[in-house]
Amino acid sequence: MTAASWYHRDISRVVAEDLLAKAGKDGCFLVRDSESVSGAYALCLLHVHTYRILPDEEGLLSVQTIQGIQAKCFRTLTDLIVAYQQPNNGLVIPLLYPVNRARDETGELRVTGSQPCLFPEVCNIR
Repeated sequence: MTAASWYHRDISRVVAEDLLAKAGKDGCFLVRDSESVSGAYALCLLHVHTYRILPDEEGLLSVQTIQGIQAKCFRTLTDLIVAYQQPNNGLVIPLLYPVNRARDETGELRVTGSQPCLFPEVCNIR
């Protein structure tokens, strides 16, 4: 789907929570595939809060909101992440520090640290 380092594909909720805890900063985030909804994503934030990202019939992506709240739609996962890096966009905290996907010599996932993510070039967003 996306080559962005904050996209961890098919890791579990438990693994995501562990990675976020190890990163240890408010505003740390990662995206993984949803375990319960096929084709959807889970946006996970430290102090652990997970938002479901759902595609609509046209393939546009939005963060699931409570009924009656207008959803913001995005063409790509990267566009969604960039938008939610700004404050006061409806998340409990802006997306500040991506938890990057990496593998060590054994093939195990490891946290590479977190970095400020205020601009796409800083986050390795392509």
